[in-house]
Amino acid sequence: MASIAQNAEDLRLRLEAACPKGGSPVSIIAVTKYATLDQMRAVIACGFTCLGESRIQDLEEKKRIFPDPNLEWHFIGRLQSNKVKKAVMLCDVIQSVDRLSLLDEINQAAEKLNKKIKIFLQVRFHHSETQGGFEPENLNHHLDKVVSFQFVEVVGIMTIGPHTSSADSIRNCFQQANQLFNDLRDDNRSIRYLCMGMSGDFEIAVAEGANMIRIGSLLLQEE
Repeated sequence: MASIAQNAEDLRLRLEAACPKGGSPVSIIAVTKYATLDQMRAVIACGFTCLGESRIQDLEEKKRIFPDPNLEWHFIGRLQSNKVKKAVMLCDVIQSVDRLSLLDEINQAAEKLNKKIKIFLQVRFHHSETQGGFEPENLNHHLDKVVSFQFVEVVGIMTIGPHTSSADSIRNCFQQANQLFNDLRDDNRSIRYLCMGMSGDFEIAVAEGANMIRIGSLLLQEE
């Protein structure tokens, strides 16, 4: 039976092989939304400090159990308006900001808490009924407004590749994301992360410029 420690080592070896020579270091978000507490302990013991959760109530409970200040908690799920205040209070980073109205709500909540919150803008490069996100052309159009909020720091963009077995389709999506990332970074230096790639497609993502990936099932799987 493969252990999380072995999975982590295999992941790092694959990531090292996939990264372009001379490329930027790639940060790993360990997606722990389905992890048991024992699995959480093993993940943390392997040196993963950035943890991704998709439900505010789960994040709140796990943060209480694992209060290590060195852990960085990323919210990666679809954020509902009634959860914004708690998300701003609990999270270090909100990765799934997919519309201007949500950005405004986050800024208002952060102002009341006197906290500057880091966020990622979620961008959609392919049609999906289940995924939200800014359209690339709309994000360019609204960038001045997006980066003007006083209590929000836009540190990156993120996208989810299409659910397909076509590597070409996935690569095309990630190439578009990398182009947008470079364009946005030219105008705003606080945008420094391109988060894309998960357990099934992270090697394509890092080859196309990702400097942050989200890994869940690959890390937690047992064989």
